[in-house]
Amino acid sequence: MTARREVDRIERHRLAAARVRPSSRLRGWHPFSSDEAGEAGEVGRPLRAISAWLGSSIGGLSVFTDGMQCGTWFETDRLFSEIETLQFVFGEGPSIEAHASGLALQARLDQAGSRWPAFAAAALAQGAQTVTVLPLPAPCFGLGVLTFYGLQGGILSPVRLDEVQEAVDLVAELVMERLINTPPGLLPEPLDQTASKRTVVHTATGVVSEQLGVPVSQALDVLRAHSWAAEGDLYQIAAEVVGGTIRFEPQPASPEANQSA
Repeated sequence: MTARREVDRIERHRLAAARVRPSSRLRGWHPFSSDEAGEAGEVGRPLRAISAWLGSSIGGLSVFTDGMQCGTWFETDRLFSEIETLQFVFGEGPSIEAHASGLALQARLDQAGSRWPAFAAAALAQGAQTVTVLPLPAPCFGLGVLTFYGLQGGILSPVRLDEVQEAVDLVAELVMERLINTPPGLLPEPLDQTASKRTVVHTATGVVSEQLGVPVSQALDVLRAHSWAAEGDLYQIAAEVVGGTIRFEPQPASPEANQSA
């Protein structure tokens, strides 16, 4: 997947958004003080309202292109982006699962070891205890999911979609408004920077695939495993692979394999 394809994907959502103008509810939503000015504050108000209803601590929008995360948007806390990045690094997690299924989900991370083994352990280490994921409704469906993490205790407040749906719809409308105002052919801020970094990962995946003679999906697993083993940053390792500093060599066949052949 290239940056061009990511832009094209966002562009399709932008055009869809342009056909559905935001409703008057955009001007009537004020459960928080008006000093939360600007784009992040406007979207942050309904996000924080949903967090309060769910008993969560932090949340935001996890954006996807071609079935893969390309970044976060409108997070209520920087920690949200750090936890969501873990899903991209490990290739598993609640946002990825909910986006693929199109269904809301809730989970206690201390009980999700068999569901998302690497992500659950890493997210718990970051302080996350629970997670709730709500897919965006049409016409933003497929663009991303709203994800919320509880940082204290392990108690989940059952999702009452009828209680949070208006706020979820409002977030979708605000996202549509941002897409409408994004120049054609460009990614909205701050997705472009994240998308550029992840494009390097995809380029490195192609390099590893060629070096090892394995499918791209397996090559991405190799990159992730190397990053995890080296306790390094996946993006930095990918950049070093692209730059030729890191190179993967095929493992020689074992004598047993040669004899059986």
